[in-house]
Amino acid sequence: MGIAFKTGGKRRHRSIVVACGLGIALSGCAGGAKYYRVTDAPKHIKQGRVDQRLVITRAFGPALSPVVRNMAAIYGKLHNADGLDTYMRTTLRPLDIVLIRSRPALTRLAIPSHFTHMAVWLGNKDELTRMGAFRVGDINARKETILSGNQFYESAGDSVRLAPLSNITNTDEIIIVRPSKLSDRRAVMKISQLFEHLDKPFDFNFDFEDKTRLTCMEVVADVFPEYRLPVRYTSGRYALVPDDLVWKAVARDHGLKLVAHIVPNGRRGFKTAALGQVSEKLRKPASPPQHVAIY
Repeated sequence: MGIAFKTGGKRRHRSIVVACGLGIALSGCAGGAKYYRVTDAPKHIKQGRVDQRLVITRAFGPALSPVVRNMAAIYGKLHNADGLDTYMRTTLRPLDIVLIRSRPALTRLAIPSHFTHMAVWLGNKDELTRMGAFRVGDINARKETILSGNQFYESAGDSVRLAPLSNITNTDEIIIVRPSKLSDRRAVMKISQLFEHLDKPFDFNFDFEDKTRLTCMEVVADVFPEYRLPVRYTSGRYALVPDDLVWKAVARDHGLKLVAHIVPNGRRGFKTAALGQVSEKLRKPASPPQHVAIY
């Protein structure tokens, strides 16, 4: 069966061609993007010069981001998996980090990671009330939004935002990573810090050095500096890679641990895969490349 893609309205051949060019600029050569250790970045990047690929995405990104975003399969493999919503709601705990492999999309080619996005579960009504979260001003200001079903915190689309569970389950694969147990007071403090970034623009350039826009990884790195997420070099820019957080959970580094690995099972089912096999899917930094300076 073929994959149906949505185009977000009237088709314009030129826009799609340019959008594909933007995807190629992001993803590099055929086969998807790779990432490297910072020490393996090319000399001109270390000297502070801007790679031409980043120049292209900075120039065309704002206008073409909606086009590229809509070049995605309508449904992920876990879409409408029977019982998945219930499983997620009964398994998740406040501040669990959920990483996903998104449904097929042009943007998926641009991310040098098996897992392509992450979101933070804030908690259900009873948990947030018990923790005293709604007594904190910036959290209480979003109380109605949270209680209406937007209990995930993510940076996606146009901004850092609160989102429903369906944003996570309409995907191809899910990992749940749990931090070491936090006191209620510290957990509420972390949620409040997350909320300080709400409504900031999403960083469609995946450019770690651009502090005016934020990816999901950049928000988590800022609020949870104790995880010491490594900065990488990829496709002409410095970036944070989702697989690195999963690697830390595999190693139980800084108290992080894997809770569940959810994969499709049949047409409308899901199953939890063996956690010991997660590392087989994760990508690692590539060997030092033979760089060609582009600037």
